[in-house]
Amino acid sequence: MLSGRIHKEEKDLQQLVVAVNTPASFLATQITEDILKVMEVVAENHYNPEVIQCALSSLTNIVRAINKTLVERTLKDQIGFFASVKLTKRTNSLFNKLIRFWLVNNTLVEYFVFKLRGFEFLLDTIASDSK
Repeated sequence: MLSGRIHKEEKDLQQLVVAVNTPASFLATQITEDILKVMEVVAENHYNPEVIQCALSSLTNIVRAINKTLVERTLKDQIGFFASVKLTKRTNSLFNKLIRFWLVNNTLVEYFVFKLRGFEFLLDTIASDSK
């Protein structure tokens, strides 16, 4: 860089480094790591209904915990309101996309709807996405 200008990609990376220590970025990192763990297990055993049930349960619990944590941290002013809403929308959107791939038969749908109370949960995530 003879001109001394910083490329756009380098500026973007510098901004990410600065933002790494915020509560929102810490939470986003945790979210990503948890979801990746679930996805790895399912990818290795996608044919096994018990594994999918475990993944559904884990993913539902992760998203519930994320949403609860976001509300708590927003109320304590640890995360800004708009950042919290944005993270909630992203989390719920990802959940809704993933859930379609795992509800592949009646047994899994029944497990999700009745055991995990998934229908209520889906309504909650859809409702918070549309707000």
